[in-house]
Amino acid sequence: MRNPGRCALVLSALMGASLYACGDSGSSPVEFPEVRIEVRPAGPATFRVESLIGGGNNHLSVRGQEFAATSVFAFVLENAGPPYEARFTRLSGGDITVVLTLISATGQTQVTDATGAGKDTATVVAGGTSPIPTPVPGRIEVRFDVCAPAAGGTCLGSPGADAGTFGVLFSGTVGDQFDSHVLNGATPTIHFLEGARDNVNAVFTRLSFTGDPLVVHLLIDGQLHQTGASAADVVIREDL
Repeated sequence: MRNPGRCALVLSALMGASLYACGDSGSSPVEFPEVRIEVRPAGPATFRVESLIGGGNNHLSVRGQEFAATSVFAFVLENAGPPYEARFTRLSGGDITVVLTLISATGQTQVTDATGAGKDTATVVAGGTSPIPTPVPGRIEVRFDVCAPAAGGTCLGSPGADAGTFGVLFSGTVGDQFDSHVLNGATPTIHFLEGARDNVNAVFTRLSFTGDPLVVHLLIDGQLHQTGASAADVVIREDL
């Protein structure tokens, strides 16, 4: 979500996107909401990401990845325009409920779907229909995997890696030299920053001071570029 004091995005009742810019026409970029997609298992479950789309960008680095979850597993799109779509397939274990939440300065709007008997894929769509887009030449995918490893273990950062400990709270900021976004969440969470220019800067702070580390992996176009770990603040800086 954007820092306070910037202009707001107003969501229509029909899930359309009425977008407003600050100042004179054309003087500032459009402000987009934070899009949070949570996979909530009824019991221990394994699921696969079929699609994760925002603003015409299909996040290829996470598509097809499989994750094991015992509690809420979150995916967050920062600065992504509509339409939004997320599809997840339950592979084993309990059913999953998928909740997509648009978080703007004016409030929240949610869309929910769940698996069940004879239905193994949950799909949530907001902000209009979302045909699967083709990759945009030159567009860089910036992804942060935030996790808390079990004792002596590792977490996320690569396909098939363990998700780590669920429910460790964190806060922070993520952005580039032009703009930043305030964020709050719980592990494990995968954050995508849309439209980053020149560089990325992020700080993630573990809110429970137990001495155990919070781990953050920076992936650019699906390739691991940095890993930071700290029991307090994890700082990530990278030129694009």
